[in-house]
Amino acid sequence: MRSLPLILAVGALAPVLSAQSFTYPDFSSTAGLNTVGLATQAGNLLRLQDNIAPAVGTDNRGGAWYATPVSVSSGFDTTFTFRMHTPSTTGGADGLAFVIQNDQGGNVQQTNPGPNVGAGNTALGRHAAALGYGNFLTSLPGETIDNSLVIELDTFANTSATTWGDPDGNHISIHTGGSGDNGTHESFSIGRVNSAGVGVDMNNGVNHTLRVVYTAGSPGTLEVYLDGVLKLTAPYSFATGGTWIDSSTPVGGLNLIGGTSAHVGFTSAAGSAREFRDILSWTWTSTVPPNINAFCFGDGVDLGHTTPCPCGNVGAAGNGCANSVNPAGANLATTGATATDDVVLVGSGMPATVSCIYLQGDGLDDAVFGDGVRCTGGTLLRLRTKTNVGGASSFPDSVETVTLSQRGGVTVGSGVTRYYQTYYRNSAALFCPPETFNVTNGQVVIW
Repeated sequence: MRSLPLILAVGALAPVLSAQSFTYPDFSSTAGLNTVGLATQAGNLLRLQDNIAPAVGTDNRGGAWYATPVSVSSGFDTTFTFRMHTPSTTGGADGLAFVIQNDQGGNVQQTNPGPNVGAGNTALGRHAAALGYGNFLTSLPGETIDNSLVIELDTFANTSATTWGDPDGNHISIHTGGSGDNGTHESFSIGRVNSAGVGVDMNNGVNHTLRVVYTAGSPGTLEVYLDGVLKLTAPYSFATGGTWIDSSTPVGGLNLIGGTSAHVGFTSAAGSAREFRDILSWTWTSTVPPNINAFCFGDGVDLGHTTPCPCGNVGAAGNGCANSVNPAGANLATTGATATDDVVLVGSGMPATVSCIYLQGDGLDDAVFGDGVRCTGGTLLRLRTKTNVGGASSFPDSVETVTLSQRGGVTVGSGVTRYYQTYYRNSAALFCPPETFNVTNGQVVIW
C-alpha cells in the first residue's frame, strides 16, 4: 500500500517531501534518512564510506536508507548523482549499490568487527566485494540484505567464477535472490552491461548520474541510465520476479510491505583497498497508475483495492472519498513542525456541525471503512472528538492544553512514525448506498 504524505521539520535547504516523491538537491540536511555503518553526512554530501582504514579489522561498509518505505510495485523513477574518488591504492575499490529491499530481519552478526546488521532501514550486508548488501562464500544464511533488488555499480574485477564471476572491473549489474538471500556473484544477475557497454570509467573521480526507471507490467521493465544514456534494460516484476541471465533460471519477486512498498537506499563497501563514495543528490517519484481516483493518500490511487474509492470519488487527489456535501471528499492537512512541537491536524470538507474523531495509529491499514477507506492502522488512539464548524475542525486548537505529540504519547526527536486520519459522521454519500460515516485522506509524521 502506498505510504502517506511525510511531514518533517525542514529548512530552506532541506529535502522537499510529498506523498510519493522526495528530492534531496544536496545533503546539507539528511532529514528523512537513516545512515548505517560508516555512512555519514559530510558537508553537503552523503558519504557512504571514506578511504581511511577502519580502527578494527578490515570491515569498511556503509549504507543509507530513506527512512519511510515508498511504493515500488506500480513503477518509479529515481535519479542520483554519485562520485567515487581518492582511492587508498591505485585502481580504486569495489563500488556501490542502489538497493530496493524489505529485509525481514533475523540477520546474523558478521564475524569481522563492524556495525551490527539490522533489517529494513538499518539493513547492511557484508564488506569488500559484497558491496555492503551481499555475502561471501563462507557466509551463513542471513548475512545479506535479503528480499532485495540491487543495481550494482561494480568497479573492481573479481573475475573468478568460483567467487564473484565479474565480467570486468567497471560494470553495472542488476541482482536479486527473490525473497531470499541476495548475492554479488554474477549468477544472481538478471541484467548486466560490461565496461565496453558502460562506456565511461565510473571510478574516475568525476560526478556521474544514474537514473533507474521501473515500468510495471507482466513482466515490467527496469531501465538503467548512466549520465543520461540508456545502458541496460531488463524484464522484471516485483510480483513474479525475473530470470537469472547466466543460467536462464527464473527467480521470484519480492515480498513487499503491504504488497506494494519497500525501503530504498544505497550501500557501499571495501576491504583492503578503500576510497570515498559520495552521493551528491537524489530524487524519487513513485508512479501513479492512470484513471484510478484518489481515496486516501493524495497520490491518486488505492493500490490495495481492484476498484476506485468505495463511492467513486471524482474529486481532486489528496482527499478522502466523496461525502454528502463534497464530491471531492474531505481533507486532512498539517501545519507546524515536529522540531517546534507545534504540529496541528486540520480537517476540512466535512459536513457542517457533525462530530468527527481525530485518530492516531502506529501502523498502516487498507480497509473499506463506511463510505471511505481507512489507511491508519495498528494500535489506534482516539486523540480528540470535535464538532465541525463550517465543515472544518483541528487538533490541537487554540483551547487545547496538550500538543499532538503529548496526546499521542510520542517524544519529539525519537524518530518514531505515527499515522493520522479523521473519521466523521456523514448523512449520505453521492454514489452508492450510503453508510453513516466516512474518513479523510491520511497523513504521517516522523517524530
